[in-house]
Amino acid sequence: MRTATALRVCDQMTFKKRALQRPLPKRSFAMSKKKPIMDWEAIKAEVHRRRMTLTELAVRSGLHPSILRKVKTMTHYAGQEALATFIDQKPENLWPDRYPKKSSGILDTTKWPPLESQKSNAAFDRKAA
Repeated sequence: MRTATALRVCDQMTFKKRALQRPLPKRSFAMSKKKPIMDWEAIKAEVHRRRMTLTELAVRSGLHPSILRKVKTMTHYAGQEALATFIDQKPENLWPDRYPKKSSGILDTTKWPPLESQKSNAAFDRKAA
C-alpha cells in the first residue's frame, strides 16, 4: 500500500514526464530573420583560401590590424564591408541581423491625408483673440 507522500511524488514524476514528452510550441516572430549565407568559419576559410589573412586584409583596407577578427562578435560596418567585398559577397547577406530590413516610407494619402496646417487657422485665431 502506498502512502499519500509516495503517491504525490509518483504523480509529480508522471507530470514531469508528460511535460517533457509534449512538443514545444513554435514561436512566431513578427520579423523573421534570414539565415546568413556563410558562417564565420566559412568566411575565414574563404579569406585563407584566397591567400590572405584577416590582419593583412585589415591593414590593406586601412583599418586597425585586429578589427576583422572582432567582426565575428562586434558590429563594425567598415570592417564588414572590407571583408565582404574581398570574398565577393554583400555584407547584408553575411550578417543579415546587423542590417535591418528597410520598410517603405510611402503612405497612401487617400487613407491618411495630410493634416491641416496650423497656418490655415491663423486668421481664425486672430479673430478669437
